[in-house]
Amino acid sequence: SALSGEWLANTKENKVLPENTPLADRVNMVYAGTIVESGFGKAIITATDEDTEIGKISEILAEEKKEISPFQKGMKSLAKTITVVIALFTLLIFGVGILRGFGFEEMFLTAIAVAVAGIPEGLPVAITVILALGMERILHRGGLVRRLSAAETLGSTDVIIVDKTGTLTQAKMALGALITKNHKIGSYEEIKNINEPEILNSLKSAFFATRAFIENPGAPINELIIQGEPTEKAMLESAIKGGLDYEEVLKNEPRIDFLDFHPERRWSASLHKIGEKGRIYLAGAPEIVIQLSDRFLDGSKTINFGFADKKRFHKEFENLTKKGSRVIALAYKEDHYKILELFSSPKIFTNFAFLGLLAFEDTIREDVFEAVKTMKEANVKIVIATGDHKGTAKTVAEKLGLGDLPKELKIMEGEELEKLSLKALSFAIDKIDVFARTTPEQKLKILEAFLSKGYTAAMTGDGVNDAPSLRRANIGVSLGSGTEVAKEASDLILINDGFSIISRAIEEGRIIVDNLRKVIVYLLSTGFMETLLIGLALFGGFPLPLLPGQILWANLIGEGFMNFAFAFEKKEDGIMQKRPKDYSLKKILSLEMIKMISIIGIITSFILLGVFLYLFYSGIALERTRTIVFAGLNIASLFFAFSIKNLNKPIWKIKFFSNWYLIGAWFLSVGLLFSALFLPPLQKLLKLVPLNSRELLFILSLGFANLFVIETVKWFNNKKSK
Repeated sequence: SALSGEWLANTKENKVLPENTPLADRVNMVYAGTIVESGFGKAIITATDEDTEIGKISEILAEEKKEISPFQKGMKSLAKTITVVIALFTLLIFGVGILRGFGFEEMFLTAIAVAVAGIPEGLPVAITVILALGMERILHRGGLVRRLSAAETLGSTDVIIVDKTGTLTQAKMALGALITKNHKIGSYEEIKNINEPEILNSLKSAFFATRAFIENPGAPINELIIQGEPTEKAMLESAIKGGLDYEEVLKNEPRIDFLDFHPERRWSASLHKIGEKGRIYLAGAPEIVIQLSDRFLDGSKTINFGFADKKRFHKEFENLTKKGSRVIALAYKEDHYKILELFSSPKIFTNFAFLGLLAFEDTIREDVFEAVKTMKEANVKIVIATGDHKGTAKTVAEKLGLGDLPKELKIMEGEELEKLSLKALSFAIDKIDVFARTTPEQKLKILEAFLSKGYTAAMTGDGVNDAPSLRRANIGVSLGSGTEVAKEASDLILINDGFSIISRAIEEGRIIVDNLRKVIVYLLSTGFMETLLIGLALFGGFPLPLLPGQILWANLIGEGFMNFAFAFEKKEDGIMQKRPKDYSLKKILSLEMIKMISIIGIITSFILLGVFLYLFYSGIALERTRTIVFAGLNIASLFFAFSIKNLNKPIWKIKFFSNWYLIGAWFLSVGLLFSALFLPPLQKLLKLVPLNSRELLFILSLGFANLFVIETVKWFNNKKSK
């Protein structure tokens, strides 16, 4: 399974096959790195090193380079834009100030202060904190994010390409069905409720005709340790979980002989003593066991096993195998047998009483159904790409309700996929729900097709064969129980193998994106309003409303603690009902964010400039006027922080006290502002004067007025966009 994605072992035979035979169908080849489960044989080494199947995968891994995430690309672009804009604006402010008659030193310091205010120097640290906290939350929910930048990409994931075996399913054989003359049962609870000989004998046949054994007999059922080959373990487990009193039957029917399963005869048999007679329990390939049977257990009596009944069970067998189930036929025969007669008289294996079919399937993990439902609500497309058979993959997809119409799933097999060019596959990729019998190279081709259509793709896997695709995907997801190669190539490791962790990680990724946007809006808004305030004053020919030291204090100290507080914002309502593209950070500044930054910057700077001009021309001393504007700037940036808690809802509809870190940062920043206003050393450093209670109330009302205007504009803006 590490190489082909199959969940069951394959029998290897000495056959000549065409060169292009799919990996999973090459019955004449064994592979380096895989496990021999049972049997004997000779093998000739035909390839070593990079010419082996695992070697070919390692070459693909060496060629694949992990691209930087959409967010990293967006941040690079944003950084260049901010640098150019601030540089031009700084030179413009400096030039206009000199032309207006301000001194060289004063304008140089002002230009530098404006540049510092305009550049969001706290953004890298704030982003790191947000991503680190997001990674920690994902870890608590069962996922280990291996790369910091991958945490935000999860939020915009719009397609998940899933490797079925071990990810959606348990890669473990469990009861799929027990079919007898009168019953077709799909669960252990149903089996326990039917106390009839045909059920009891079927369970005994499954229990006895196997080499599997219980290591700790007498222990509670859920603590039993069963050893043996997977199929035989599953047979023994099904009998015990079906309610068979194994200790009682072992006591009443002791084993006196046993014939192991052999590929040539394709069945196993166990001889048991019942009083003066012996009973043979048989289990094996349905087509063979049906052929060896001429009677049929109907309730408590045996009847003729005619052509119609045999045809019915052949049909049941075919239907089950098409769905990817492993099917075992069960039978028994009772007569006066002697010890070792099974070995010396093989001709006695005729005229069996047929019991029924026992089918095993790779069961879907319990958490997968809810996770798939959540991801479909989040508009995330789920596509299965597996090395397993078409029928198996289709059954799983139908049970999970993948695709728009589950009964009309679009399935493509590896042979058909191989014939398509990447361009042709990209054209059809949106309509396909399941890819079966795929090779590692084909999985990579599927991924490339989605990426070429602009999807943000996550790829799951646990085997060596999945590693190239895991590395190439925007988000590579491996299982904690998977191979080390897969883990090294992935971005997210599902520690407990639970598929539901992916949906939780996507939710956390969306929270990360929301919080990143809030920090970016806050920092760019404060920088923009400070820069605009100075620029408007200079272009209008007015005195500077703030001095360089005051600008730096407001930017670095007054607002510094608020930057990190947004990292602790809780998730917004309906976060998993939005579209993935709403969380795409390929372009950092969305239109919504630009509007918000513009609204805050323009409104706040005009209000503060108006206050400055009113006070200045009213005869208030310039130093006191600047102190009021300085305090007003700080208060405004602290007040509108609550507007940014949600970029869509008005402030009266959000949970005001949902983020106590923000509340704490707000009070700390207010405390620092009062320190600057009333502590003599800071007053002297920043050239401020003490303010009276009337002026403080005016500044406080200024903050509320500014917040009210911003909220009103935000409300109209959001109402218009709906």
